[in-house]
Amino acid sequence: MPSRLSFKDGAVVVSLQKSVESITLRIVGVDGSGLAVLGNVALPSNVTILKSTCSAAGFLSILTPAGEWYCFQIEYGETSTFTVASVSTPVTLRNLSFSSEATHSFSGEISILSLGSSHVLLAGVSSATPPELVFLLWDLQYSVVLASRTLPIPSTITRTKKQGIRLQLSGSTGGPQQAILILSPASAPAIANGDSGLHSMTDDSAQRSSVLAIPLAVPASSSVANALGKTSATEKWTVHAATNVSQANLSSTNLEAAQVKLLRAMRTAMEQKRVEAADELFFDWVAQQETGKTSASRASAKPILGYQFVKQVLEILLRTPKNATTDIPYSPKVMRHLMQQRCVSAGMIEGGLFAALRLRNDWESMMLALKTVIDVPESDVAVLLQSSAAAARRTQSDENAMQVDAAADSSVPALSSVLALCTTYTMSAPALRLAIRQHLSDAAELTAVLQVLHQWINTWCAEDVALLPERTKKDLHGALVPVLEQKQKGTLPPLDKVLAFLQTLLDSSFLTFLTYPPSHPILRDIFSHLEPELDFTDDVEQLRGPLEPFVRAHSKAVHEAAHGVQKPDLKIDWRKRRKDAHEQAGMAVGVYQIEELVL
Repeated sequence: MPSRLSFKDGAVVVSLQKSVESITLRIVGVDGSGLAVLGNVALPSNVTILKSTCSAAGFLSILTPAGEWYCFQIEYGETSTFTVASVSTPVTLRNLSFSSEATHSFSGEISILSLGSSHVLLAGVSSATPPELVFLLWDLQYSVVLASRTLPIPSTITRTKKQGIRLQLSGSTGGPQQAILILSPASAPAIANGDSGLHSMTDDSAQRSSVLAIPLAVPASSSVANALGKTSATEKWTVHAATNVSQANLSSTNLEAAQVKLLRAMRTAMEQKRVEAADELFFDWVAQQETGKTSASRASAKPILGYQFVKQVLEILLRTPKNATTDIPYSPKVMRHLMQQRCVSAGMIEGGLFAALRLRNDWESMMLALKTVIDVPESDVAVLLQSSAAAARRTQSDENAMQVDAAADSSVPALSSVLALCTTYTMSAPALRLAIRQHLSDAAELTAVLQVLHQWINTWCAEDVALLPERTKKDLHGALVPVLEQKQKGTLPPLDKVLAFLQTLLDSSFLTFLTYPPSHPILRDIFSHLEPELDFTDDVEQLRGPLEPFVRAHSKAVHEAAHGVQKPDLKIDWRKRRKDAHEQAGMAVGVYQIEELVL
């Protein structure tokens, strides 16, 4: 507020007035002389108001029942008028009960409180099972969560699946470093600051409320330094803007008209649970695109399966309706076609690709993803391996018992097939070690994985080592080259991949193996097979030096046969070439040259 509009013995009141057409912001000054209207400003957005906050710095926030959170800045311009401008892109909240539940019985399970600048404290109830109290310290200027905390709901508060509770945040007289949260039954009247009226206790005499004091450590002002590195903490509570594309704004994603038409038709078919109709629409469109372009124009045209288009298709295929049951409409044909075209990324799906596929029991697509999707997180790979190991363990333990869960485990792929893909998939060793510790901690399941690796190592160690090629042949340029017989692919993973995965497994779970006696014979047998291989490698390594001149001579012969004999550069004087050759020979003290010193 400018100095000429400040009120020494009064206050400034900011209120919101909602009408059918717009939202009006009214700014009124109050002092001993009465009321003074300072300004009326129309907000740029007309939304339904559920909660709102305003700080002394002029940051206004509005929360809607759908979970959309808007932030505005109130400023006093040079024209002696107030203006309101959007500070950041609206945030859409998720994983909170007030916006996740279909009924309005849980709309009271949210409360927000301004803490100065653009900092706002949000108190809500999570939509997880069991529900918990959630406290989020937001910086709305940068749309990030600076700090979060969860607490169990007090047992004195009655909360059912059909009726929620009411939350009310208020400031504390002890200063801005503390807030007060009042929890009461939803049927109780709201408790507002300064409410001195007496409520009837006839209906609510048996109901109880709880009051929590929340200590806070809030920065004095909003800054980029405090917001850096908070993206991961924010993603848990927000919906990514790119995934919140509705049917009305598909045309704003730079898609072709035919693609927009297809997406709308597929969305309608999936909402009506007509999966076969959605498949037919998609593959008919693919056929039209492939036949409608000539081979000459196809090379220069944009790919028909672009990033944004594929992302929208996946959003339609993997959308989970509210209160979803086991009957979730899903099209595995379209999903596998997109994977085979190598145009699917794990980051396209909110919550993870494997989590969505696991919810639909599409194990075949998960196996295909390890062949075609290049950014599958290590945690998803570990979860898939754990599911397969657990199924293999149950199958092995129930061989002589009644097959009660056989139908449930029949769709889970074999452990050897899953492990073969996991060993050949490119992953980060530190991230994989952490994922194994978190998701594959059971000793029996780890031993089942170790047993499969043991079988592969035994098979590789039993193979004969070919030191010389079986035959030679002349290449296209007439040079003799060895003929190396390639082993049949797909039977076993390469030995180096198997050993690399084994090393990661032992690094992450060696202590678990030590405390589990059934794994000890397997470890000893693996060591007994690898020890001779290490000795053989050391012996063969000694031949590298003596054989290196022959390798260079053969490489030179092959190169000269293909490109001709390299002629000396006549531009360089022969004396200089001779001097360079002499100096090069003098410096040629390689790793295989032996020097002897006699004392």
